[in-house]
Amino acid sequence: MVLMASQTRTASSRQNGAKPRTAASGSTRQAGPSTRRSATRSSGKRPSGSRNQSKGHKQPKNHKKGLWWKILLGVIGAILLAGIGLFIYLYATTDIPQPEKVAIAEKTNIYYSDGTTPIGSISSQNREIIDCSVLPEYVGNAIVASEDRSFHTNKGIDIMGMARALYNNLTTGSRQGGSTITQQYAERYYLGETTSYAGKIREAILAMKIANSQDKDEVLCNYMNTIYLGRGAYGIQAAAQAYFGKDAKDLSLAESACLIAITNNPSIFGPLYDITYTREDGTKVTPREMNKKRQEVILNKMAEVINPETGVPFITEAQRDAAKAEVLQFADGSTSAEEIVEKAVGKIEINSW
Repeated sequence: MVLMASQTRTASSRQNGAKPRTAASGSTRQAGPSTRRSATRSSGKRPSGSRNQSKGHKQPKNHKKGLWWKILLGVIGAILLAGIGLFIYLYATTDIPQPEKVAIAEKTNIYYSDGTTPIGSISSQNREIIDCSVLPEYVGNAIVASEDRSFHTNKGIDIMGMARALYNNLTTGSRQGGSTITQQYAERYYLGETTSYAGKIREAILAMKIANSQDKDEVLCNYMNTIYLGRGAYGIQAAAQAYFGKDAKDLSLAESACLIAITNNPSIFGPLYDITYTREDGTKVTPREMNKKRQEVILNKMAEVINPETGVPFITEAQRDAAKAEVLQFADGSTSAEEIVEKAVGKIEINSW
């Protein structure tokens, strides 16, 4: 009995002990095929080789594409370096010349023996150069607000303005200068009229040298003494006499804005020209009406542009409104509220004021 029980337990334990070994062995056998399949996939050369060969066929094309980019960047870099070198050379070799004789020429006044009663004057241009310190501050501010609001802070040129003008010239065929006050001063005072691109480049370089060597007040004063304002008047003093019969130092804000409005185009914005223009829509307009519109635009700008010295606009809104409402008395006896009698009819395309 005892012997049989022992044999039974031994057989049972063998059966129980065989299960783990059987499971382990089965596990090993199951892992075998998986391992072999994994090894087969990892050691297989044909898929990987095929991909490498496919990539190998595309490499020359990518190489050429990268080479073209390098060539393009190299050309652009060479152009930039050449441009910088040319600019440095031109800037170093450009000197501020003597003023053009015509720019500083004044009229010669002839008087009777009493020395005060004028007989007349002799001149190639109607100009009287004045000391701008006697002028009201708003005369110069009207020019800055109208022509170059960054005048007090720029270095003589406006890169964005020049780029915009160049783009418009190339795309529309128009001729825009994009010139700052300093550039216009350089053209009128030193160079004479410039229209070519080479002339404009020289003008810009000269303007930069002027901005670095001359005071802003001096530049603005020389500009006001040389600018053409129609009716044969060169400079703010001659224009004040021609349009209002008074000295420039006595101009009102409204009169100053009226004169500066003429600078855009004296034959179109001159308030005393007896002519009527026909707009694209068929309506007729006189230079006096156009001058008034332009004057109001300048006054609006003066009320918006900040004076860098004071931190506030050049004029207040109340001053702007009062100047707009002022009725101007012109030297020919007419007023800004009157219509000029039509003596000639011209036709011109006018798109804006």
